[in-house]
Amino acid sequence: MKKLTSALSALGVLLALGLLLIGLLCLVMWVPGWLFDRPRGFPVWAVITAALALIAGGVAWLVSSRPTPAAKGEAVVTAAAALVVQPFLVAVGILALLRIVDPTGVPKLMEIVGVPYLLAALLFSDLGRYLAVSAAAMGLIAVGLTMSALKERQAATQRLPVYLLSFALLPVIALPLAFSSMPYRPGVQAKAGVEMEFVARARWPFQTVRKCQATAGVSSDQYEPPGWVDDESLVYRVWRGGRHGRDAWRSQPGSPGPALAYRLRDGTITRFRGDLGSLHRETCEPAACVEPTLADVPSYHPGRFAEPIVSLGGGWIAFTAWPFDEPENLLVISANSTL
Repeated sequence: MKKLTSALSALGVLLALGLLLIGLLCLVMWVPGWLFDRPRGFPVWAVITAALALIAGGVAWLVSSRPTPAAKGEAVVTAAAALVVQPFLVAVGILALLRIVDPTGVPKLMEIVGVPYLLAALLFSDLGRYLAVSAAAMGLIAVGLTMSALKERQAATQRLPVYLLSFALLPVIALPLAFSSMPYRPGVQAKAGVEMEFVARARWPFQTVRKCQATAGVSSDQYEPPGWVDDESLVYRVWRGGRHGRDAWRSQPGSPGPALAYRLRDGTITRFRGDLGSLHRETCEPAACVEPTLADVPSYHPGRFAEPIVSLGGGWIAFTAWPFDEPENLLVISANSTL
């Protein structure tokens, strides 16, 4: 009975923190602008700061109430882990609601919880940031469980921190699993009868980050296809840390990553160690070789590297597409019906 009570209490604490954070962030949507004689973005950060201050105060009270230094250290680690996993809990919880609610009620639901969901997606829209937060959460959970196990080996399974840390692990694991069941759909689609391949790393953590980028409308990566090795292998580079805007003067180039080779036959991506200058590079006009294959031409906007590249045998065309509110995509279409 004591184990069940501890487990339910831990789950309640974790969910309460998540609901508190969601509730405070949602207040942004109802805070009258005249209360804050500041720029438009100030209410958001004001509410976030207030939420963090409130939570920090609760953590400080919890730590000060512990009787021994060891108990204080355990309380600090447990509280830190519970706070770090909150973005995962917010994202997973809202994704679960989106699955449960009727499709007609999704717009209304997003009016209520759209702000915290967007902020969580924005946090995880960068690969390094997502991996850092995930590592911090997993590390704090591991340290907390180890401290609890060493402190009271026999009674560890009856203590609140053990259950709290165990439940905190679930949303960290559940977020990439949830996104893996939601295949990414590029912003442009091919007409019936035209083959289209989406060039991207589909495994974790790349898929999770790309879904968050699409949700938050972040486009910090640009794709450069230098050319083809043969009719089945496309070489490309990803430029990271830049920005490609509608106005050329707002664009920032970023830094190019290593050359990668994408094989159409099986979708594998490997490092390309050959000479980029030896690649086959034949360009064509987007209006002549890309737009006729697309189902919705107005949605097509070339990326920073706008020239489509025709494969060595002429069977495929690689091109970049940038929906204004989504990440840039590198796509390959069959050229049989266009050239």
